[in-house]
Amino acid sequence: MNPYDAAQEAAHVVAKLTGVERHDAAVVLGSGWGEAAAQLGTVVADAALADVPGIPPPTVVGHGGRLLSLDVRGLRVLVLAGRSHLYEGHPVETVVHGVRTAVFAGCETIVLTNAAGGIDPTIPVGTPVALSDHLNLTGASPMAGPDVPERLPGRFVDLTDAYDAELRGFAHAVDPSLPEGVYAGLLGGAFETPAEIRMLRTLGADLVGMSTVLETIAARHLGAPRPRHQPGHQLRRRGVDREALPRRSPRRGCGRPPAPRHPATRRPRTGCEYLNPRRVWSRVWVPHNTYARPERLGG
Repeated sequence: MNPYDAAQEAAHVVAKLTGVERHDAAVVLGSGWGEAAAQLGTVVADAALADVPGIPPPTVVGHGGRLLSLDVRGLRVLVLAGRSHLYEGHPVETVVHGVRTAVFAGCETIVLTNAAGGIDPTIPVGTPVALSDHLNLTGASPMAGPDVPERLPGRFVDLTDAYDAELRGFAHAVDPSLPEGVYAGLLGGAFETPAEIRMLRTLGADLVGMSTVLETIAARHLGAPRPRHQPGHQLRRRGVDREALPRRSPRRGCGRPPAPRHPATRRPRTGCEYLNPRRVWSRVWVPHNTYARPERLGG
């Protein structure tokens, strides 16, 4: 069975496990985010993530291994408390299977969270960062392999604007000081050497992690319709002029100057990526305590 048919069958299982035929949005909770689900909304259904065909039980610390269906202000949100990684020995198809399943389950908006490391020394620990782009340095791609079924978009997905500028604009409307950065996705299994950090900084990376980029590519490829509940409605209720939002945010973010050269450092951070299968926006949050607890940085 090809991975797309497998994801579609898994989506049918999700509907049976949750009692919800279609979900509006999905959230993937990475390392250290396991307790966030309870704060998102009312839990309607709770099952083991491993009950979904094709998703192995999470082995990384901080991944809860639960599948939740939440009611969030009238929206049905699917929560995957855990993910699979290349460094665990999983193939690419398994790494992106959860995201593909979520899209086939009807999710038009996907939120990815992860634990990442900081490269840009101008961003203090604890600062949220919106991802504007990524470097896929994993040596893998969900678009490699047998051709995509004809019913789906073609293999060569356009990633020119993978992290949607308008969605980042919504975030800047709420927090104008929110910086942006480029995320480097690596295979993982070990933290980076000082020489590798210098290399990544030279390549333009502000953050580095062991997940997210493959899921982003897979979700972007399966582009779904635009959300029925446009963020602009929420912004108008908050008194924000949607037409005044920027159409394209600076690549390095919020008008701050390029980061100066700095001795190799690696400050652990936790990231969350908000993405639509067609429109992607990412945010990274840098908690203080992960520096003392590197075991939480599995991605």
